[in-house]
Amino acid sequence: MQIFFIKRTKMKKILFFLVLLTLWGINARAVVSNPDIPLDEKAGRTVKLKKIAVAHDEGGSFIFKRPHDILAVEDGSFFLIDNGQVLKFNAEGKFSKVIVKQGEGPGEATHLHETYGRNGDLIINTGFMNKLMVFDFDGKLKEEFKQVNIPTFSKKNITVGSTTFQILGHRKNKDFIVLYNSYPDYVQKKHSKSKYTFFEKPVMLLSETNEWLKQLFDIPLKSVVLKTQLRTFLHPVLSVVYSSNERFIFFSNTERYEIKRYNISENKIDASWKRKYEPVPMLDELKGKMEYGGVVMSGSRKTGKTETHKAPEKDFLIDIKKIVVVEPYVWVMTSTIDREKGILIDVFDEKGEYLDNFYLSPPGDVNVFDFYREHEIHIHKGFLFTRQADEDGNPIIVKYKIADPKFIEELKKGPGTGN
Repeated sequence: MQIFFIKRTKMKKILFFLVLLTLWGINARAVVSNPDIPLDEKAGRTVKLKKIAVAHDEGGSFIFKRPHDILAVEDGSFFLIDNGQVLKFNAEGKFSKVIVKQGEGPGEATHLHETYGRNGDLIINTGFMNKLMVFDFDGKLKEEFKQVNIPTFSKKNITVGSTTFQILGHRKNKDFIVLYNSYPDYVQKKHSKSKYTFFEKPVMLLSETNEWLKQLFDIPLKSVVLKTQLRTFLHPVLSVVYSSNERFIFFSNTERYEIKRYNISENKIDASWKRKYEPVPMLDELKGKMEYGGVVMSGSRKTGKTETHKAPEKDFLIDIKKIVVVEPYVWVMTSTIDREKGILIDVFDEKGEYLDNFYLSPPGDVNVFDFYREHEIHIHKGFLFTRQADEDGNPIIVKYKIADPKFIEELKKGPGTGN
């Protein structure tokens, strides 16, 4: 009997390792080992931003409420969401037209979540409305689709509260690859003694007609276990940082420096890379001002009470602030901030080779820490668009030219389709 038990145990171990090998084969990817410093001899230089335009109307001003989701396109014009509308501005920053206004009719929405560019199409994701709208860049409505077969997810020992999704990229057949922004809503007692755990957010395939097709993979996110008077639940301490082109989605889901490459056509994470990077301690200028993981509200159906929570303050900044595909490169905005030079940007090729870095320096009238904190930063070709505040504290959208001759010359050699 004992001999049989030993054999059975060995068999279990063998099967276990076979499963591990199989999983390793499925998820195997090239890991790029980078040197401490980039290849370019001019690395570490300072690159200035030159103000080109400020979004405005005929009178020279434009009063925004909360402009977000800036999207620039090939002719230099750009779109954004503000006050329940999608607005278009020309390359000089002059207001052009309202693309989407509030309403429930065709081409209208009661809620707006994000803008996305796809092969000459302007995609409007309405979020909670579960509707996608497709416009051309002149603002003509081409199609709109309402969601069917809304997915539900159940994680072990976790009740999932589903909200909206974020478009990460798209396939050649126009299907979308999206991050389903489900949040862990409640955890059972087995997690309640932990300070941190992980929660996987599903990456889904969504058809161009807005129908859920299948789940592609999960992205694990470190989450803090929040214990409140009403409940115990998980709160991700960071968001997925990502950017894409037509071939790859580049993303980071860790606090420390690591980038993963998802191959769209082959449907797998096929590469990842790191570089030696010393975490930056939380700076005095940023204490209490960085909301990693955002703010969430929890409530009780029985009592009707609600509570507002946010993840606890961090001791260190998250290494990677932003990833931007600027063809043929991948730019990584780090958390290295120099009061005089600006913010350190690492430059990689698509394979993950560390080519270059430079300090991106905002104009003298812009505080570098305010510039770092801003989520609304969009880079397209040789221009950077960002949200700032005017002298009266009102939000404005400013368009800058990236004044770096080397960058501009190299950019001309590439396809020029950065997102």
